[in-house]
Amino acid sequence: MSEKSIQILLVEDNPGDARLIREILREAPGLRFDMAVVERLSQALQQLEEKLFDVVLLDLSLPDSQGLDTFDKVYARAPQVPVIVLTGLADETAAVRAVQSGAEDYLVKGRIDSELLARSIRYAIARHEKLRDTLESAGTYQRGQVLGFIGAKGGVGTTTVALNVATILASRRHSVILAELRPFLGTLAAVLRHTPARNLSQLLTLDPAAINQRELAARLATLASGLRVLFGPQTAEDTADITAPQAEAIVEGLASMAEYVVLDLPWIPSEATAAAVRHSDYIGLVLQAEPDSLAAARVTSHFLRAWGVKEEGCGLVVVSKALVGDTLGLKYVSEQLGLRVVGVMAPAADLCLSAQLVGEPLVLHQPDSIAASNLSDLTERIIARRSMGL
Repeated sequence: MSEKSIQILLVEDNPGDARLIREILREAPGLRFDMAVVERLSQALQQLEEKLFDVVLLDLSLPDSQGLDTFDKVYARAPQVPVIVLTGLADETAAVRAVQSGAEDYLVKGRIDSELLARSIRYAIARHEKLRDTLESAGTYQRGQVLGFIGAKGGVGTTTVALNVATILASRRHSVILAELRPFLGTLAAVLRHTPARNLSQLLTLDPAAINQRELAARLATLASGLRVLFGPQTAEDTADITAPQAEAIVEGLASMAEYVVLDLPWIPSEATAAAVRHSDYIGLVLQAEPDSLAAARVTSHFLRAWGVKEEGCGLVVVSKALVGDTLGLKYVSEQLGLRVVGVMAPAADLCLSAQLVGEPLVLHQPDSIAASNLSDLTERIIARRSMGL
């Protein structure tokens, strides 16, 4: 059976470029296509209203529209159709922003060959179909469990704990989303040696009412383990405040899309963190058994109680830095904070570094290590407590 013809809408006001795109596509082996060509944004919007297309090839600079606004209007008219942006070198920054806003890819004119363009079209269609499947499967879930992890202070290992708990749940064939709900630079991408095309910062440009399953799904990256990740901001320019309504919309939206949502929360108190905590089913307070970390944990636990977290909905995750040393006993830590210790992670600095060098969570990189066993036990205890309603 021959391959189905791909229905393409080319939005390009330069006749020479339009002819070149058509010729390049004709040279692509095995690619069957029908292509409609329009020169203006208004014509493109009308075509999208009247016909079904598999993909849009979009020049951002048109007689009646310029820059990112061109993509935004096409995306708003037909969010179900994948868009590949065609750009010149001078417009590459706008093309990158379009990808961050939901475009599937961008290609620089003059650097396009038949193999590159055909591959980009096929991948764009496949990714968009996967997004559609994600949205359709989201309807099969009741609200998932939201597990939040917050550090007593920076550097105690919160991201490591959240990543590995989420990975363990995903390895057990649960549908899991890990969200780095941080307004500033997220470190999860560096830990995984991943370069996300999209991240949380694009959601923060939206009104809370516009943060829906489609917008969320478009910003998720899927790892080899099956874990889906909403990465935090990646550059200083991406840094943006999260409002409480945005945090609520993100957490509840993700909870409607998976069995488990694991939140990596910032240790600095804010209204957004308070909102995320209130919408979490369980909170793990991550600390080290040392005086400075314990002092910081007292302050954090005070905020958690002020935000409505009950003792049964919160537990301590103690990360050890050394096998021996002047550390505080677990019983003492528990008594001082009035919370139970639900998990202890053995010293694993070398293992964590080794895992980061290959871009894997520790529990996948060193599954037989004591630290991996500790993280598995922690996950079991949290899930057991949730299943018993504790």
